[in-house]
Amino acid sequence: MSRLPMNVTARRGRILLFAAVGLAAAGLSLAVQGWVLRDNLAALEGQARERLTLAAASVEAAIGRFRYLPQVIGQTPQIRALYGAPPGPAAIDTANRHLQAISGAAGAAALYVLDRDGTAIAASNWDTPGSFIGHGYAYRPYYREAIETGEGSFYGIGATTGQPGYFLASRIDAPGPGGRPAPVGIAVVKVDLTGLEREWAGADATLGIADADGILFLAARPGWRYRPLFALDGRAQASILAERRYAGLPSVTRPIFRSRTEADDQGRSVRLLDPGAGGDLLLFTLPLPDHGWSLIAVADPGPARTNALVAAAAAGLAVIVVVLAAVLWRARRRARIAERRSKDELERRVAERTEALTAANRRLEDEIEERRRAEAELHRTRDDLVQAAKLAALGQAFAGLAHEINQPLAALKTYLASTRLLSGRGETAKVAANIDVMAEAVDRVAGLTGQLKRLARRDGHDSVPVDLAAVLDGVLRLLAYRLADLGIAVERTGDGPAVVMGEAGRLDQVVMNLVSNAIDAVRGRETRRIRAVVETGGGTARLTVEDSGPGIDPAIRDRLFEPFVTTKEAGDGLGLGLATVYRIVRDHGGGISHRPSDLGGTAFVVTLPLAEAKTVAE
Repeated sequence: MSRLPMNVTARRGRILLFAAVGLAAAGLSLAVQGWVLRDNLAALEGQARERLTLAAASVEAAIGRFRYLPQVIGQTPQIRALYGAPPGPAAIDTANRHLQAISGAAGAAALYVLDRDGTAIAASNWDTPGSFIGHGYAYRPYYREAIETGEGSFYGIGATTGQPGYFLASRIDAPGPGGRPAPVGIAVVKVDLTGLEREWAGADATLGIADADGILFLAARPGWRYRPLFALDGRAQASILAERRYAGLPSVTRPIFRSRTEADDQGRSVRLLDPGAGGDLLLFTLPLPDHGWSLIAVADPGPARTNALVAAAAAGLAVIVVVLAAVLWRARRRARIAERRSKDELERRVAERTEALTAANRRLEDEIEERRRAEAELHRTRDDLVQAAKLAALGQAFAGLAHEINQPLAALKTYLASTRLLSGRGETAKVAANIDVMAEAVDRVAGLTGQLKRLARRDGHDSVPVDLAAVLDGVLRLLAYRLADLGIAVERTGDGPAVVMGEAGRLDQVVMNLVSNAIDAVRGRETRRIRAVVETGGGTARLTVEDSGPGIDPAIRDRLFEPFVTTKEAGDGLGLGLATVYRIVRDHGGGISHRPSDLGGTAFVVTLPLAEAKTVAE
């Protein structure tokens, strides 16, 4: 039996080795690609589900504050007066103005009432060219639902105004034959939901709301609005046409996607074949059963697949590099084996030293990673402490806020009683005046609670025009009763508005910290004075907060803006307030300093660029 030459055997061995390496690299690449793709798609789904949950909360919040308004409107005397004897011009005018005032106060798109046949007899837009009065709406589903069940709802484009909205309706009953309630009309509120689209803009996934037929009536992508996700059958098209749901727009016949297939066996998402996107997309849905709608999120899985391909290529390349390195090492080892016999002991020592250095390097890497984790935990703890300190400062203002809110609430109660009597006597002018006073009281309470919400929330990242003088006034208003309880005299001066560009919540925190520090500095003093000044000049706004306190200890004067440095007694402060103020002011392109005050204590001075000056510079 003949033997093959040595070079032929070696060549076959190398071919088999390369084949095995190729198979191993291909197998590992496929495994890595599948794992990375599944992980990325799961992350994509988690993000989409989270966005859907947040969007659902926004939708319910936008609708919830108007849900019971039609029922309340239908019980007011001004509206009930329309359903007795045929109403005269005075009664209709009173109802129109009544609806107009309530619509403006509530922020509704429109308020109107229908008679038993579905014709509008009074509306908040009575004095506009697109007034609903005299138009019939019996064809609308909300009319039929309200007549049959007492409540109705419908989303569509207004047949009179051409503006979209969500219509909430409530039946108005009156005693009929035998004293039993009988329907005499419908009260309707129109709610504008298009603001939700602006909230959804810029999200990773395209968000929208689809009706029961799958037509998107709200969508973050404008080209999808009033189009069905998939082709509609003839029955659905006929129903939409009969209801005039979307004013006969041709877009309802142009589906966004041409087909769909299930992406997995659990029904978590649907793969959409989208000819306009150059590939397929993933559709996630969240039902809104109270309205018969579905929230949708459409995400592009392309980046996830690209990441999986990159990871697979890297894994395959790593296998090839490792094997080639092993082959090269083996070849060199065989070539030098004779020479290295005399150096075995030296190499053994080198290997031991290398292993020790590797272990030391590994320990060093572990220590560095542990230090990074500790530093990250420190930052999180510091942020939590800052938020806790801010909420604690707000808590000190709550007692005064309760008194401040009780005053308009008591006034509201008095005016409601007066309005009830006046409406019974038909004195509509006085009723309207009372409503204006009550609206001002509500605005006052809303302003206080809005200021509290701005102060309480965590930092945002939206830069908007902010009036520094208004921020100071709002903080002083929240702390007014605390200042009065402590007997602190406040001198507020300044030369008018000082508008800067910044994040409103963070600037609120700056002013709240400085005023709270001034209160803490003077509350144990015999003379208790605070001076707050807002000035402008030279393209900057300057806020100065002075106190009659004991001043700053020279030992910490140069470190006053460092974290955990405080002038307060142990247990009274964390030393994070001024450090937080310093960081926020620097983030806004400004500066903060301190100096002795002529009141006897300390003056803190914050300077920020005015909004006009910043715009010119750009």
